Amino acid sequence: MLLTTDPRVVCVVREAAEKKGYDLRLLQDPVVAYYQIRGKPEEIDLVVVDLDPGMQAVALLSVSLDRVPVVALTSVWGSHVAEVFRHRGALHCVVKPFHAEQLADAIEHALTPAAVAVAV
Repeated sequence: MLLTTDPRVVCVVREAAEKKGYDLRLLQDPVVAYYQIRGKPEEIDLVVVDLDPGMQAVALLSVSLDRVPVVALTSVWGSHVAEVFRHRGALHCVVKPFHAEQLADAIEHALTPAAVAVAV
């Protein structure tokens, strides 16, 4: 699942997902994403959340923590930012601008059993 309103992010995430053979479900509404994660987490392997201004998605990290792995996308970076995101449940924080290969690696790592076990 990808939660973003940025068409550029959609293109890069779609490319990264396709490189790894994953299907992508695009959502633009954090409320819809919240209910999908809460209601049927078994249907979601991973959530990629765009955390930039205008995307009210930070709360999804906490909701997702015990349900599905999360990769956060952000244009804001620093050790304190990474700590906040990871504390809220993100396994990886990928900084914009990024390449599809970088995100594909983060997705693959987040989906490994060892990474998921650490997050739970």
